[in-house]
Amino acid sequence: MAIDTIPHGSGDDVKPNIVVVGGSYVGSKVVDDLIPLVHETHNIVLVEKSSHFKVALAIHQKVQKINLSQNIFAFPRLHAVSGFESKAFIPYTSEYFDEAYATLSPHKTHRCTHIITGLVTSILSAEVILEDGRTIPYEYLVIATGTGQRTTLGLHNSNIVNSTLTKDTSNDKEKGLVHIHEWQADMKRANKIVVVGGGAYGVQLVTDIKTYKSTLSKNVTLVHSRAKLLHTFHHGLHDIVMEKMKEIGVDTILGQRAIRIEEVEGMFDDSNEILGVTRKTPEFIVHLSGGEQLRADLVITCLGGTPLSDPLRALAPAAVDLETGYIRVLPTLQIASPNDHNATSNSSYTAYPNVFALGDVAHTGAHKAARPGHFQSGVVTRNIQRLIKAKVAQRLNIKSKFNNHNNAQPHKGAHDVLESYIPPEAPGIHLRLGMRDSLIFRNPALESDVPYVQWDDRDSATFDCGCERYWKKRAETLWKNGDFEA
Repeated sequence: MAIDTIPHGSGDDVKPNIVVVGGSYVGSKVVDDLIPLVHETHNIVLVEKSSHFKVALAIHQKVQKINLSQNIFAFPRLHAVSGFESKAFIPYTSEYFDEAYATLSPHKTHRCTHIITGLVTSILSAEVILEDGRTIPYEYLVIATGTGQRTTLGLHNSNIVNSTLTKDTSNDKEKGLVHIHEWQADMKRANKIVVVGGGAYGVQLVTDIKTYKSTLSKNVTLVHSRAKLLHTFHHGLHDIVMEKMKEIGVDTILGQRAIRIEEVEGMFDDSNEILGVTRKTPEFIVHLSGGEQLRADLVITCLGGTPLSDPLRALAPAAVDLETGYIRVLPTLQIASPNDHNATSNSSYTAYPNVFALGDVAHTGAHKAARPGHFQSGVVTRNIQRLIKAKVAQRLNIKSKFNNHNNAQPHKGAHDVLESYIPPEAPGIHLRLGMRDSLIFRNPALESDVPYVQWDDRDSATFDCGCERYWKKRAETLWKNGDFEA
Protein backbone atom coordinates (compact mmCIF):
# COMPACT_ATOMS: atom_id res chain seq x y z
CA MET A 1 0.00 0.00 0.00
CA ALA A 2 3.00 2.31 0.43
CA ILE A 3 4.14 4.77 -2.23
CA ASP A 4 7.33 3.09 -3.37
CA THR A 5 8.97 6.05 -5.12
CA ILE A 6 12.34 7.24 -3.87
CA PRO A 7 13.16 10.91 -4.57
CA HIS A 8 16.60 11.18 -6.21
CA GLY A 9 18.38 13.80 -8.21
CA SER A 10 20.36 16.97 -7.89
CA GLY A 11 20.16 20.56 -8.98
CA ASP A 12 18.40 23.71 -7.86
CA ASP A 13 14.96 22.46 -8.91
CA VAL A 14 15.09 19.25 -6.88
CA LYS A 15 14.06 19.36 -3.24
CA PRO A 16 16.39 17.60 -0.78
CA ASN A 17 15.10 14.83 1.45
CA ILE A 18 14.38 14.63 5.14
CA VAL A 19 14.35 10.90 5.81
CA VAL A 20 12.48 9.47 8.80
CA VAL A 21 13.34 5.85 9.61
CA GLY A 22 10.53 4.07 11.45
CA GLY A 23 6.80 4.58 11.01
CA SER A 24 5.32 3.74 14.41
CA TYR A 25 3.65 6.34 16.64
CA VAL A 26 6.72 8.54 17.03
CA GLY A 27 7.99 8.33 13.46
CA SER A 28 4.53 9.10 12.10
CA LYS A 29 4.27 12.07 14.46
CA VAL A 30 7.60 13.42 13.19
CA VAL A 31 6.24 13.43 9.63
CA ASP A 32 3.00 15.07 10.81
CA ASP A 33 5.03 17.82 12.48
CA LEU A 34 7.41 18.31 9.55
CA ILE A 35 4.75 18.73 6.85
CA PRO A 36 3.63 22.27 7.78
CA LEU A 37 7.22 23.36 8.43
CA VAL A 38 9.14 22.15 5.37
CA HIS A 39 6.65 21.13 2.66
CA GLU A 40 7.82 23.91 0.36
CA THR A 41 11.54 23.24 0.66
CA HIS A 42 11.99 19.49 1.26
CA ASN A 43 10.67 16.04 0.50
CA ILE A 44 9.79 14.00 3.59
CA VAL A 45 10.55 10.31 3.13
CA LEU A 46 9.19 7.83 5.67
CA VAL A 47 10.98 4.46 5.51
CA GLU A 48 9.10 1.69 7.29
CA LYS A 49 9.82 -2.03 7.13
CA SER A 50 6.15 -3.02 7.41
CA SER A 51 3.23 -2.35 5.09
CA HIS A 52 0.86 -1.67 7.98
CA PHE A 53 1.00 0.34 11.17
CA LYS A 54 1.01 -2.39 13.81
CA VAL A 55 2.95 -4.17 16.51
CA ALA A 56 5.81 -6.12 14.86
CA LEU A 57 4.82 -9.72 15.33
CA ALA A 58 7.34 -12.18 16.63
CA ILE A 59 7.66 -15.90 17.30
CA HIS A 60 4.72 -18.05 18.05
CA GLN A 61 4.57 -21.60 19.20
CA LYS A 62 3.22 -22.64 22.57
CA VAL A 63 5.64 -20.06 23.93
CA GLN A 64 4.58 -16.65 22.70
CA LYS A 65 7.08 -13.84 22.73
CA ILE A 66 5.91 -10.29 22.36
CA ASN A 67 7.87 -7.61 20.54
CA LEU A 68 7.06 -4.10 21.73
CA SER A 69 8.66 -2.16 18.89
CA GLN A 70 5.51 -0.68 17.41
CA ASN A 71 2.79 -0.43 19.91
CA ILE A 72 -0.81 -0.40 18.87
CA PHE A 73 -2.36 -0.68 22.31
CA ALA A 74 -4.75 -3.40 21.15
CA PHE A 75 -2.21 -6.18 20.88
CA PRO A 76 -2.25 -7.40 24.50
CA ARG A 77 -6.02 -7.82 24.19
CA LEU A 78 -5.79 -9.77 20.94
CA HIS A 79 -4.28 -12.76 22.75
CA ALA A 80 -7.64 -13.49 24.32
CA VAL A 81 -10.24 -11.41 22.49
CA SER A 82 -11.27 -12.01 18.89
CA GLY A 83 -13.44 -10.01 16.54
CA PHE A 84 -11.38 -6.93 15.74
CA GLU A 85 -8.10 -8.37 14.47
CA SER A 86 -8.24 -6.58 11.11
CA LYS A 87 -8.66 -3.20 12.79
CA ALA A 88 -5.28 -3.62 14.51
CA PHE A 89 -3.44 -3.23 11.17
CA ILE A 90 -3.71 0.21 9.57
CA PRO A 91 -2.28 0.42 6.04
CA TYR A 92 0.25 3.07 5.06
CA THR A 93 -1.81 4.56 2.22
CA SER A 94 -1.53 7.81 0.26
CA GLU A 95 -3.91 9.48 2.74
CA TYR A 96 -1.96 8.43 5.82
CA PHE A 97 -0.85 12.02 6.47
CA ASP A 98 -4.02 13.78 5.26
CA GLU A 99 -4.73 15.26 8.68
CA ALA A 100 -1.38 17.08 8.65
CA TYR A 101 -1.94 18.37 5.11
CA ALA A 102 -5.36 19.69 6.15
CA THR A 103 -3.62 22.29 8.31
CA LEU A 104 -2.09 23.95 5.24
CA SER A 105 -3.66 26.69 3.15
CA PRO A 106 -5.67 25.30 0.19
CA HIS A 107 -3.14 26.62 -2.34
CA LYS A 108 -0.31 24.81 -0.54
CA THR A 109 -1.60 21.26 -0.77
CA HIS A 110 1.12 19.83 -3.02
CA ARG A 111 2.41 16.60 -1.50
CA CYS A 112 5.92 16.36 -0.14
CA THR A 113 5.65 12.95 1.56
CA HIS A 114 6.84 9.60 0.23
CA ILE A 115 6.31 6.30 2.06
CA ILE A 116 8.88 3.62 1.30
CA THR A 117 8.41 0.02 2.44
CA GLY A 118 11.84 -1.36 3.26
CA LEU A 119 14.32 -2.20 6.01
CA VAL A 120 17.20 0.22 6.56
CA THR A 121 20.34 -1.78 7.21
CA SER A 122 23.01 0.92 7.07
CA ILE A 123 23.18 4.67 7.61
CA LEU A 124 25.91 6.65 5.86
CA SER A 125 26.76 10.35 5.97
CA ALA A 126 24.39 11.35 3.16
CA GLU A 127 22.21 8.32 2.45
CA VAL A 128 20.55 5.27 3.96
CA ILE A 129 20.88 1.81 2.45
CA LEU A 130 17.97 -0.61 2.39
CA GLU A 131 18.16 -4.38 2.70
CA ASP A 132 17.31 -4.80 -1.00
CA GLY A 133 20.15 -2.49 -2.07
CA ARG A 134 18.13 0.65 -2.70
CA THR A 135 19.60 3.91 -1.43
CA ILE A 136 17.86 7.07 -0.28
CA PRO A 137 19.80 10.34 -0.05
CA TYR A 138 19.09 12.71 2.80
CA GLU A 139 19.94 16.20 3.98
CA TYR A 140 18.47 15.52 7.42
CA LEU A 141 17.83 12.17 9.04
CA VAL A 142 15.52 11.23 11.92
CA ILE A 143 15.89 7.80 13.53
CA ALA A 144 12.68 6.55 15.18
CA THR A 145 13.19 2.80 14.87
CA GLY A 146 12.07 1.88 18.38
CA THR A 147 12.94 -1.47 19.89
CA GLY A 148 12.98 -5.06 18.67
CA GLN A 149 12.71 -8.46 20.26
CA ARG A 150 14.89 -10.25 22.78
CA THR A 151 15.86 -13.91 22.73
CA THR A 152 13.31 -16.24 24.29
CA LEU A 153 14.54 -17.76 27.55
CA GLY A 154 16.08 -21.14 26.97
CA LEU A 155 14.30 -21.84 23.69
CA HIS A 156 16.31 -21.81 20.48
CA ASN A 157 14.00 -23.67 18.14
CA SER A 158 15.06 -22.99 14.54
CA ASN A 159 11.44 -22.68 13.40
CA ILE A 160 10.89 -19.92 15.94
CA VAL A 161 13.92 -17.99 14.76
CA ASN A 162 12.99 -18.41 11.12
CA SER A 163 9.48 -17.12 11.66
CA THR A 164 10.96 -13.99 13.17
CA LEU A 165 13.68 -13.33 10.62
CA THR A 166 11.86 -14.41 7.47
CA LYS A 167 12.21 -12.24 4.40
CA ASP A 168 8.80 -13.31 3.12
CA THR A 169 7.42 -10.42 1.08
CA SER A 170 3.75 -11.39 1.42
CA ASN A 171 1.37 -8.84 2.87
CA ASP A 172 2.26 -8.01 6.49
CA LYS A 173 -1.37 -7.98 7.51
CA GLU A 174 -1.94 -11.51 6.23
CA LYS A 175 1.07 -12.77 8.17
CA GLY A 176 0.05 -10.83 11.25
CA LEU A 177 -3.47 -12.23 11.27
CA VAL A 178 -2.06 -15.74 11.06
CA HIS A 179 0.04 -15.03 14.16
CA ILE A 180 -2.90 -13.56 16.06
CA HIS A 181 -5.18 -16.48 15.24
CA GLU A 182 -2.45 -18.82 16.51
CA TRP A 183 -2.24 -16.78 19.71
CA GLN A 184 -5.97 -17.07 20.17
CA ALA A 185 -6.04 -20.81 19.41
CA ASP A 186 -3.30 -21.41 21.99
CA MET A 187 -5.19 -19.30 24.52
CA LYS A 188 -8.37 -21.29 23.90
CA ARG A 189 -6.58 -24.63 24.49
CA ALA A 190 -4.57 -23.51 27.52
CA ASN A 191 -5.65 -23.92 31.12
CA LYS A 192 -2.46 -22.87 32.94
CA ILE A 193 -0.90 -19.67 31.59
CA VAL A 194 2.32 -18.04 32.77
CA VAL A 195 3.09 -14.48 31.67
CA VAL A 196 6.69 -13.35 32.20
CA GLY A 197 7.17 -9.59 32.57
CA GLY A 198 5.21 -7.17 34.74
CA GLY A 199 5.46 -4.06 32.64
CA ALA A 200 2.48 -2.38 30.99
CA TYR A 201 2.10 -5.04 28.28
CA GLY A 202 2.14 -7.96 30.71
CA VAL A 203 -0.22 -6.26 33.15
CA GLN A 204 -2.72 -5.36 30.45
CA LEU A 205 -2.48 -8.85 28.98
CA VAL A 206 -3.28 -10.73 32.20
CA THR A 207 -6.08 -8.37 33.21
CA ASP A 208 -7.73 -8.77 29.82
CA ILE A 209 -7.49 -12.56 30.07
CA LYS A 210 -9.09 -12.58 33.50
CA THR A 211 -11.93 -10.17 32.66
CA TYR A 212 -12.96 -11.48 29.23
CA LYS A 213 -15.90 -13.87 29.39
CA SER A 214 -14.27 -16.62 27.31
CA THR A 215 -10.98 -16.73 29.24
CA LEU A 216 -11.68 -15.53 32.79
CA SER A 217 -11.79 -19.10 34.16
CA LYS A 218 -8.16 -19.81 33.17
CA ASN A 219 -5.35 -20.09 35.71
CA VAL A 220 -3.01 -17.13 35.13
CA THR A 221 0.32 -16.40 36.85
CA LEU A 222 2.33 -13.21 36.31
CA VAL A 223 6.09 -13.40 37.01
CA HIS A 224 8.12 -10.20 37.42
CA SER A 225 11.79 -9.86 38.32
CA ARG A 226 11.33 -6.71 40.40
CA ALA A 227 9.68 -6.31 43.78
CA LYS A 228 7.07 -3.99 42.24
CA LEU A 229 5.03 -4.19 39.06
CA LEU A 230 5.56 -1.26 36.69
CA HIS A 231 8.57 -0.46 38.83
CA THR A 232 9.57 2.73 36.99
CA PHE A 233 6.50 4.44 38.45
CA HIS A 234 5.57 5.53 41.97
CA HIS A 235 4.68 2.60 44.25
CA GLY A 236 1.07 3.80 44.26
CA LEU A 237 0.60 2.33 40.78
CA HIS A 238 1.91 -1.04 41.94
CA ASP A 239 -0.58 -0.95 44.82
CA ILE A 240 -3.48 -0.21 42.46
CA VAL A 241 -2.48 -3.00 40.07
CA MET A 242 -1.95 -5.55 42.84
CA GLU A 243 -5.40 -4.81 44.21
CA LYS A 244 -6.82 -5.48 40.75
CA MET A 245 -4.84 -8.72 40.49
CA LYS A 246 -6.35 -9.96 43.75
CA GLU A 247 -9.82 -8.95 42.65
CA ILE A 248 -9.72 -10.90 39.36
CA GLY A 249 -7.61 -13.83 40.55
CA VAL A 250 -4.21 -13.39 38.93
CA ASP A 251 -1.38 -15.07 40.87
CA THR A 252 1.71 -12.87 41.06
CA ILE A 253 5.31 -13.87 41.74
CA LEU A 254 7.55 -10.86 42.32
CA GLY A 255 11.28 -10.51 42.80
CA GLN A 256 12.15 -13.62 40.79
CA ARG A 257 13.43 -13.89 37.24
CA ALA A 258 12.40 -16.55 34.79
CA ILE A 259 15.83 -17.96 33.94
CA ARG A 260 14.80 -20.80 31.66
CA ILE A 261 11.73 -22.20 29.92
CA GLU A 262 11.86 -25.94 29.42
CA GLU A 263 9.58 -27.77 27.01
CA VAL A 264 8.35 -31.18 28.23
CA GLU A 265 5.92 -33.76 26.95
CA GLY A 266 2.42 -32.95 28.09
CA MET A 267 -1.00 -34.53 28.19
CA PHE A 268 -2.50 -36.34 25.20
CA ASP A 269 -4.16 -33.98 22.75
CA ASP A 270 -7.69 -35.25 22.03
CA SER A 271 -8.20 -32.91 19.08
CA ASN A 272 -5.27 -34.48 17.30
CA GLU A 273 -6.59 -37.96 18.05
CA ILE A 274 -9.74 -37.04 16.15
CA LEU A 275 -7.57 -35.96 13.25
CA GLY A 276 -5.73 -39.28 13.37
CA VAL A 277 -2.53 -37.77 14.69
CA THR A 278 -1.01 -39.50 17.71
CA ARG A 279 1.05 -36.97 19.61
CA LYS A 280 1.03 -35.17 22.90
CA THR A 281 0.80 -31.42 23.25
CA PRO A 282 3.86 -29.78 24.79
CA GLU A 283 3.91 -28.38 28.28
CA PHE A 284 6.46 -26.07 29.78
CA ILE A 285 8.35 -25.71 33.00
CA VAL A 286 9.32 -22.14 33.85
CA HIS A 287 12.43 -22.18 36.07
CA LEU A 288 12.66 -19.20 38.41
CA SER A 289 15.76 -17.67 39.95
CA GLY A 290 14.56 -18.59 43.44
CA GLY A 291 14.42 -22.28 42.57
CA GLU A 292 10.66 -22.51 42.07
CA GLN A 293 9.28 -24.26 38.98
CA LEU A 294 5.98 -23.36 37.33
CA ARG A 295 4.23 -25.80 35.06
CA ALA A 296 2.17 -24.31 32.21
CA ASP A 297 0.70 -25.21 28.86
CA LEU A 298 1.14 -21.64 27.57
CA VAL A 299 3.95 -19.20 28.38
CA ILE A 300 3.94 -15.62 27.11
CA THR A 301 7.09 -13.55 27.57
CA CYS A 302 6.74 -9.76 27.65
CA LEU A 303 10.32 -8.74 28.30
CA GLY A 304 10.45 -5.42 26.52
CA GLY A 305 12.84 -4.98 23.65
CA THR A 306 16.32 -4.08 22.52
CA PRO A 307 17.00 -0.81 20.67
CA LEU A 308 17.05 -1.09 16.87
CA SER A 309 20.17 1.04 16.57
CA ASP A 310 22.46 -1.22 14.52
CA PRO A 311 22.11 0.69 11.21
CA LEU A 312 23.73 3.74 12.85
CA ARG A 313 26.92 1.85 13.71
CA ALA A 314 28.17 2.22 10.13
CA LEU A 315 28.12 6.02 10.44
CA ALA A 316 28.63 6.75 14.12
CA PRO A 317 29.50 3.75 16.29
CA ALA A 318 30.33 6.03 19.22
CA ALA A 319 26.71 7.23 19.25
CA VAL A 320 25.46 3.76 20.19
CA ASP A 321 25.88 2.89 23.86
CA LEU A 322 27.97 -0.27 24.09
CA GLU A 323 26.09 -1.67 27.08
CA THR A 324 22.46 -0.82 26.32
CA GLY A 325 22.40 -0.30 22.55
CA TYR A 326 20.44 2.93 22.93
CA ILE A 327 21.44 5.89 20.79
CA ARG A 328 23.15 8.62 22.78
CA VAL A 329 21.69 12.04 22.04
CA LEU A 330 22.37 15.66 22.92
CA PRO A 331 19.64 17.71 24.62
CA THR A 332 18.81 18.92 21.09
CA LEU A 333 18.16 15.24 20.18
CA GLN A 334 20.99 15.28 17.65
CA ILE A 335 23.06 12.11 17.97
CA ALA A 336 25.96 12.51 20.40
CA SER A 337 29.04 11.29 18.56
CA PRO A 338 32.60 12.52 18.22
CA ASN A 339 34.21 11.98 14.84
CA ASP A 340 37.25 9.78 14.27
CA HIS A 341 39.62 12.70 14.88
CA ASN A 342 37.94 13.66 18.12
CA ALA A 343 37.39 10.22 19.62
CA THR A 344 38.07 11.34 23.18
CA SER A 345 35.40 14.05 23.12
CA ASN A 346 32.59 13.83 25.59
CA SER A 347 28.93 13.34 24.80
CA SER A 348 28.27 17.07 24.38
CA TYR A 349 29.56 16.98 20.80
CA THR A 350 28.29 15.61 17.53
CA ALA A 351 30.02 15.20 14.22
CA TYR A 352 26.62 14.79 12.55
CA PRO A 353 24.39 17.76 13.41
CA ASN A 354 21.90 16.76 10.72
CA VAL A 355 21.13 13.35 12.29
CA PHE A 356 18.54 13.09 15.07
CA ALA A 357 17.18 10.23 17.17
CA LEU A 358 14.13 10.05 19.41
CA GLY A 359 11.57 7.73 20.93
CA ASP A 360 12.30 4.30 22.36
CA VAL A 361 15.58 3.85 20.44
CA ALA A 362 17.17 6.95 21.99
CA HIS A 363 18.53 7.59 25.47
CA THR A 364 16.60 10.82 26.06
CA GLY A 365 16.13 10.56 29.81
CA ALA A 366 12.36 10.09 29.40
CA HIS A 367 10.45 6.88 30.02
CA LYS A 368 9.69 4.79 26.95
CA ALA A 369 6.17 5.64 25.80
CA ALA A 370 4.37 7.33 22.94
CA ARG A 371 3.58 10.56 24.80
CA PRO A 372 7.21 11.60 25.54
CA GLY A 373 8.03 10.68 21.95
CA HIS A 374 5.40 13.10 20.70
CA PHE A 375 6.98 15.96 22.64
CA GLN A 376 10.42 14.92 21.39
CA SER A 377 9.06 15.11 17.84
CA GLY A 378 8.27 18.78 18.31
CA VAL A 379 11.84 19.48 19.44
CA VAL A 380 13.37 17.55 16.54
CA THR A 381 11.20 19.11 13.84
CA ARG A 382 11.64 22.67 15.11
CA ASN A 383 15.40 22.15 15.29
CA ILE A 384 15.46 20.87 11.73
CA GLN A 385 13.52 23.95 10.69
CA ARG A 386 16.07 26.15 12.46
CA LEU A 387 18.96 24.39 10.71
CA ILE A 388 17.28 24.79 7.33
CA LYS A 389 16.72 28.50 7.92
CA ALA A 390 20.31 28.89 9.09
CA LYS A 391 21.61 27.23 5.95
CA VAL A 392 19.53 29.53 3.76
CA ALA A 393 20.71 32.56 5.74
CA GLN A 394 24.30 31.42 5.41
CA ARG A 395 23.99 31.20 1.63
CA LEU A 396 22.42 34.65 1.52
CA ASN A 397 25.16 35.98 3.75
CA ILE A 398 27.88 34.60 1.51
CA LYS A 399 26.17 36.10 -1.51
CA SER A 400 25.82 39.43 0.30
CA LYS A 401 29.48 39.40 1.29
CA PHE A 402 30.45 38.79 -2.32
CA ASN A 403 28.22 41.59 -3.59
CA ASN A 404 29.43 44.00 -0.93
CA HIS A 405 33.13 43.19 -1.30
CA ASN A 406 33.16 41.18 1.92
CA ASN A 407 31.94 44.07 4.10
CA ALA A 408 28.79 42.27 5.36
CA GLN A 409 28.60 41.11 8.97
CA PRO A 410 28.37 37.39 9.79
CA HIS A 411 24.80 36.15 10.17
CA LYS A 412 23.55 35.46 13.69
CA GLY A 413 20.37 33.43 13.76
CA ALA A 414 18.65 30.11 13.93
CA HIS A 415 21.82 28.00 13.80
CA ASP A 416 23.21 29.57 16.96
CA VAL A 417 20.65 28.21 19.42
CA LEU A 418 18.72 24.98 19.01
CA GLU A 419 15.92 23.92 21.30
CA SER A 420 16.64 21.40 24.06
CA TYR A 421 14.34 18.59 25.09
CA ILE A 422 13.58 18.50 28.80
CA PRO A 423 12.29 15.11 30.01
CA PRO A 424 9.15 15.31 32.12
CA GLU A 425 9.77 15.39 35.85
CA ALA A 426 6.64 13.34 36.46
CA PRO A 427 6.25 10.51 33.95
CA GLY A 428 2.76 9.16 33.49
CA ILE A 429 0.90 6.28 31.88
CA HIS A 430 -2.56 5.51 30.57
CA LEU A 431 -3.02 1.92 31.71
CA ARG A 432 -5.79 -0.52 30.93
CA LEU A 433 -6.74 -2.98 33.69
CA GLY A 434 -9.16 -5.33 32.00
CA MET A 435 -12.02 -5.04 29.56
CA ARG A 436 -13.64 -2.01 31.18
CA ASP A 437 -11.25 -0.42 33.67
CA SER A 438 -8.43 2.00 32.85
CA LEU A 439 -6.73 4.92 34.50
CA ILE A 440 -4.30 7.77 34.02
CA PHE A 441 -1.46 7.67 36.55
CA ARG A 442 1.20 10.33 36.91
CA ASN A 443 4.16 10.27 39.26
CA PRO A 444 4.41 13.07 41.83
CA ALA A 445 7.33 15.46 41.61
CA LEU A 446 8.57 14.06 44.94
CA GLU A 447 8.38 10.41 45.98
CA SER A 448 6.76 11.46 49.25
CA ASP A 449 3.93 13.32 47.50
CA VAL A 450 0.64 11.85 46.31
CA PRO A 451 0.52 10.70 42.66
CA TYR A 452 -2.17 11.85 40.24
CA VAL A 453 -4.77 9.14 39.59
CA GLN A 454 -7.81 9.48 37.38
CA TRP A 455 -10.01 6.53 36.50
CA ASP A 456 -11.72 6.55 33.11
CA ASP A 457 -15.47 6.27 32.82
CA ARG A 458 -16.18 2.55 32.42
CA ASP A 459 -18.77 3.34 29.74
CA SER A 460 -16.04 4.93 27.61
CA ALA A 461 -14.13 1.65 27.27
CA THR A 462 -13.91 0.43 23.67
CA PHE A 463 -13.78 -3.21 22.68
CA ASP A 464 -11.10 -2.53 20.03
CA CYS A 465 -8.92 -0.32 22.31
CA GLY A 466 -9.42 2.67 20.03
CA CYS A 467 -8.23 1.08 16.79
CA GLU A 468 -11.15 2.42 14.79
CA ARG A 469 -10.39 5.95 15.97
CA TYR A 470 -6.89 5.63 14.57
CA TRP A 471 -8.28 4.39 11.24
CA LYS A 472 -10.31 7.58 11.05
CA LYS A 473 -7.13 9.59 11.51
CA ARG A 474 -4.86 7.63 9.16
CA ALA A 475 -7.14 5.94 6.58
CA GLU A 476 -10.35 7.95 6.55
CA THR A 477 -11.72 6.73 3.21
CA LEU A 478 -11.35 3.10 4.22
CA TRP A 479 -12.85 3.92 7.63
CA LYS A 480 -15.90 5.58 6.06
CA ASN A 481 -16.42 2.54 3.84
CA GLY A 482 -15.99 0.18 6.80
CA ASP A 483 -13.16 -1.50 4.90
CA PHE A 484 -10.86 -2.75 7.63
CA GLU A 485 -9.46 -5.58 5.51
CA ALA A 486 -7.06 -3.40 3.49
